Amino acid sequence: YEKGGKSTILFFIGLELIHLSSTYADSFSLIYDYTSDIEFVVHFGVFCVVGCEAYRLINDADRKEMDILRRKGASIDSYSVARTYQLKENLNLMEMFTRILVPFLVFCFPEFFLYPAFTLIPKGIGYDGLRYFSIALYDLWLAVLCITTIGLVPLCTPKISKHMPSCLRYSLYPERNIQEERNANADTDIYFTLFQSHWQNV
Repeated sequence: YEKGGKSTILFFIGLELIHLSSTYADSFSLIYDYTSDIEFVVHFGVFCVVGCEAYRLINDADRKEMDILRRKGASIDSYSVARTYQLKENLNLMEMFTRILVPFLVFCFPEFFLYPAFTLIPKGIGYDGLRYFSIALYDLWLAVLCITTIGLVPLCTPKISKHMPSCLRYSLYPERNIQEERNANADTDIYFTLFQSHWQNV
């Protein structure tokens, strides 16, 4: 984080390129019938499961790293304000994603029934009305899902909701700014205390 600024930027550029390439590949395969609609839905479901598992692994790795830092204690050779701050920011983001994840998955769930209902029910057997209703509701549900996802961010993140208009300033979780500010000051004080002690012993 603090020693490899260029490598960090390159990593995120590469990650974004992979994401865009995957999106374009899926769109291309659907438009030119290289994959069926059901295969695309299955691919999306697998992506959700793999993404949740990757999120869990990253969250566990960050928490283990914080535990190691706490057990080792602070020393002038190993302590880093930037690294400590970055780990805490990572955990804060993971906490926000955890709060959003469950309602997001609940809202994603109906899609896996609506679209297959349109695709798997054959035409002309008396259920065309159900098929058209399913695909229309599926399109509507995508819009609802987008609005819900955007709305969940301030609802689950007090830091964001407090900057919104008063009529929208609502959060499901209490704010912890005072405690976080104290922790940030303490992390900085530890570094300068160690630095001062180190120079006094030189």
